[in-house]
Amino acid sequence: GLTFVDQGFAGEQHTIRGIRLNPLLPEINPVTALYLDDVPIIGSGILGNYHADPMLVDIERVEVLRGPQGTLFGASAMGGAIRVITRKPDPARYEGLVESAISTMTDGDIGYEFYGVVNAPLVKGKAAVRAVGYLSYRSGYIDNLNTGNTNVNDKDVTGARISGVYRVSDSVSVTGKIAYQARESDGTSSEGVGLPPRQQSSLPERLEDEWVNYNLVVDANLGFARLMSSTSYLDRSVDATVDISAFAEAAFGFETPVWTEIPFDDQELVQELRLTSGNEGRLLWTLGLYYQDFDQDLFQTMPAPGFDELTDGLASAFGLPDNLFNGRYAYTLDQVAVYADLSYDLTPRVEVGAGARWYDIDRDYTSDLVGLFAGEPFASGATNEQGVAPRFSLSFAATDDVTVFASAAEGFRWGGINTPEGSNQPACIAELEALGYDDFPGSFETDSLWSYDLGVKSRWHDGRLQLNAVAYHIDWSEMQTTRYLDCGVTFVQNAGDATSDGAELELAASLSDRLTVDMTAQYGKAELADDIPDLGASAGDRIPGVPRFTGSMGLRYDFAAFGRATFMRADYQHVGKSYSDFSPETRHELPAYDLVNLRLGLDGERWLVTLFANNLFDERGLTGIEDSNIRYVWMTTVPREIGISARREF
Repeated sequence: GLTFVDQGFAGEQHTIRGIRLNPLLPEINPVTALYLDDVPIIGSGILGNYHADPMLVDIERVEVLRGPQGTLFGASAMGGAIRVITRKPDPARYEGLVESAISTMTDGDIGYEFYGVVNAPLVKGKAAVRAVGYLSYRSGYIDNLNTGNTNVNDKDVTGARISGVYRVSDSVSVTGKIAYQARESDGTSSEGVGLPPRQQSSLPERLEDEWVNYNLVVDANLGFARLMSSTSYLDRSVDATVDISAFAEAAFGFETPVWTEIPFDDQELVQELRLTSGNEGRLLWTLGLYYQDFDQDLFQTMPAPGFDELTDGLASAFGLPDNLFNGRYAYTLDQVAVYADLSYDLTPRVEVGAGARWYDIDRDYTSDLVGLFAGEPFASGATNEQGVAPRFSLSFAATDDVTVFASAAEGFRWGGINTPEGSNQPACIAELEALGYDDFPGSFETDSLWSYDLGVKSRWHDGRLQLNAVAYHIDWSEMQTTRYLDCGVTFVQNAGDATSDGAELELAASLSDRLTVDMTAQYGKAELADDIPDLGASAGDRIPGVPRFTGSMGLRYDFAAFGRATFMRADYQHVGKSYSDFSPETRHELPAYDLVNLRLGLDGERWLVTLFANNLFDERGLTGIEDSNIRYVWMTTVPREIGISARREF
């Protein structure tokens, strides 16, 4: 039920149980919450789809929580939540490692990766520091025919993380962490023209993303409960350059180079207090208080060299020679939330649970706009939303190895702001009026869903076989949907309701001491519950980008070679067919595809060498298509990548 799509230029999509609407571009507000330890790292402001996307280095584990997690994780946990848990400093021992990898990609270039980790006790048993440094170059595989640039969807990442722990006493510890990352890309992962992968952007594109996150966690055992305080501050700057020449051509009917530059700065403070009961007793509980203060300063400009010469000074008449638009936006979001989660053992085998999160969200924005595409020069707005996201659960342990469970939970994500550039053009005004809008919709509201689960978790043959199954039903209300106008303007609207019914199956088995297998399968039927006339969609239409069937299978075989422990692992993934859009005029079938990955590893006592092949058969599965009067582009799975990695511990 979990899928990833690497967007390259504008962050990644993490989709659980098919909860998404746009298969090509990330949602402005994500539907899956992403946490680095206890810190949310998804976008919160305008262009929230540009996620921080931390590299997975020195990771203890990754938790995937399926279904709405609004009680504990708040907004954007509609489909579920993913928690990336980093390794913590260890005051007991000195350790470290270095790892490097090199690979080659079909239609691409050589890629590489290097990282190192050092853990050093400062006061044995009481204090330690852990430092991580990494750099990575992942080759692109798409060439731009117009600019002559090759492999434009590359990704260059450097970063570091340092954390320290001090155990004040046997019951109190303090952990601090600073994480830094800088990322650069030279283009998007959308393609056009044909194979091998090609692009048609008229101008070079670029994304630069730099952020630093500070986090302080105080953990205290109070005897009757454990108190955790997490204070986090994020300082982030993003600078994107995107070719929009096709947008200008649609507006004016002639070709001229136009691009948009969008630099923005985010500052975010998150404070969370969580009190958790001990693991003994029939009643277990968690109480929490959450505060978020988010500020964003965004500037956008649209240079158009030579535009005035073609239009007899049209841009100059609006105050910006050879420039269509300048806009500055100030956006703030303040959130206060209180949550509680309880579980109670009615009997030794029956447990009931309930939880709720109350939230109060204030959003404010101001804009200062000038230029031909500016429309209203000054605008401001403020919204306040309050609500409660509840959760209920029931579980029955039929035996020590078989548990049946049922749950019902609500998830939500906050609304946001639509930026109006270009909407004042006559063609856009007429199109908006035809859709029933008196003015450009400057904002969109919160959407939410209810999810109902019924499942079983089981272990057999002394734990050598694990079998889990769950069926679910989802009711999604007031979906946030991206609307593309023929004049080239896009905005987000609350479109209507949808339902999703499905089932998931998981199996993990140790067939022998050397051979293990794991399998997953999911069937889902996600469709509209209402007609949405302005999208050309009808009740019963399938949700874009959501296949009916997905499945995977993994095999691992352990043996000895050259006197060393050796393993082979093969992973297979099947993604069924889906569709690109709601509207019959622009909807395309995305055929089913299959991916195979292989790994062969030789494991010494303190070193590991691994050969790997990702997408072994170079399957170019279509993951999304955009068909509009502005452009026709698509996105595919990443081509075959073959490489070797080496790791040394000390």
